[in-house]
Amino acid sequence: MYKSAICLQSDFYKKKILTLAEEKKISPFLMAEQLRELLQEGSFFSTRGKSLKGYLDKKADSSLAYEIAIMHFQAMEQEGSFTKEQVIEPLTGYIAEFQDEKRLWQIHRLLSHEYHKLKQNELALTHAKKAEKLAPQENKEGLACLIKEFSIPETSMDLE
Repeated sequence: MYKSAICLQSDFYKKKILTLAEEKKISPFLMAEQLRELLQEGSFFSTRGKSLKGYLDKKADSSLAYEIAIMHFQAMEQEGSFTKEQVIEPLTGYIAEFQDEKRLWQIHRLLSHEYHKLKQNELALTHAKKAEKLAPQENKEGLACLIKEFSIPETSMDLE
């Protein structure tokens, strides 16, 4: 029904289904969609958002935990009141808890970008290399370019 509501572009039914799933705690997938809606509204850290995230954290397999980690990371970035070190905690936490090779490369790629922003180039390069090692073949070329970029000394990048 949820997919039908999306196809029909019915916000009314979509919200009804998500609210019902949240109230009855019947579907972690739908509850994660509700959390995603709160993220888009800027309400991830509201009482409702924290409650949803807390419930989902207890129920999460690696796939759902990945989605929650990404949403938490995005919410912290949007919020603007967190340090860059705090912003990456949901990503590093996911790596510590799950050895999900299917998604782990994407987390390492995100971390490489975040460490690069922090001017922690060794860590950026380390995570870029881990991402390349774990990534599907179709993503390796882009990651190789990222590694090459992160391998250039900072002073030469400032000259451009």
